[in-house]
Amino acid sequence: TAPQQQSYKPPLTASGNRLFACEELNQDDCGKGDHKEISRAWCQKQGYPTVKDYHVDSRKVKAETLDGRFCSKSKCKVFDSIACEM
Repeated sequence: TAPQQQSYKPPLTASGNRLFACEELNQDDCGKGDHKEISRAWCQKQGYPTVKDYHVDSRKVKAETLDGRFCSKSKCKVFDSIACEM
């Protein structure tokens, strides 16, 4: 059985890229609503129903959305960590 909670530091997509933290690709100043929705979708994809915590920052990395699109900016808002729980 899965542990009661699991932390992903950082959460990586199936292709090994950092998880982008905004719904819209060209929007770096998205708010907590986006972060909450995306982190919840991430946790559910990992088999956990809820998000316990997450941390977001802008970084110079290759960032990918859950549906496989890429952020094209030099710095993208990505999740540094997502903690999921049962």
